[in-house]
Amino acid sequence: MTVACGLAAGQGRTGNKQTGNEPPPVPKTGVRFVVLPGPGKALPSPVYVKQGKNFYRSVRLGSRTPSVRVTPTAGVVNFLESDPMANAAGDEKGKTKELPEVKTVLSVKLQDSFEKTLCILTPTESGNPTIRLMNEADFPQKGVHIINLSTKALLMETSVKGDFSDKKVNLIKAGTKITKENSWSFNEGADGQAISFRLTTYAKEVKDRKTLRSSRFAVSAKQSQINVVVDNPRTGGVQFLSIQLTDN
Repeated sequence: MTVACGLAAGQGRTGNKQTGNEPPPVPKTGVRFVVLPGPGKALPSPVYVKQGKNFYRSVRLGSRTPSVRVTPTAGVVNFLESDPMANAAGDEKGKTKELPEVKTVLSVKLQDSFEKTLCILTPTESGNPTIRLMNEADFPQKGVHIINLSTKALLMETSVKGDFSDKKVNLIKAGTKITKENSWSFNEGADGQAISFRLTTYAKEVKDRKTLRSSRFAVSAKQSQINVVVDNPRTGGVQFLSIQLTDN
């Protein structure tokens, strides 16, 4: 299957062993992947991506924690079902002569260009996952973030004091792609500081607003805490999916 995603250029670092060549370094820029649950069949994991000459990096496609970062080849990331080097034929000196054919289980064509890109994959019934691109620079470390991919507009109220006498109110619009209009970020406060919040569905009349979550979150200087809000078809409401994003 082939889908379109966002391109982030980078240099290459380690993974599995390679015959005759040193493995390239893990890139500090590039694209990494995370999976949000969807109605389709689960994506295969681990998969393998060619990085450098005759080296295939193991990539785990999972939820919450993004994969290792990779560098695209000619604007495409091809995910293979196994590592061709594992069963490569070699000559008497151990040099690789011939690589076996390995099935490509997913090809992601890259279009947009960010220095660091998070590609969010959601399995669909058609077999081609929905992809959404996130510029990691828009969701910096030491931040709590919300991305609203539901069909409901949301209202976020925060209070540093905790009693909402100092509350700040932000509208988070509904959206299918990741934009400034349907995302929200909190980058203030000291590491570990607790911030009170109240997240509701948006309605002009206060009495018509439905509280989704009301609690406190802690600011972390070590990672971005990203909460993706999506529709829950079983309840007719929304559900929250968390992604923990460290620098690398």
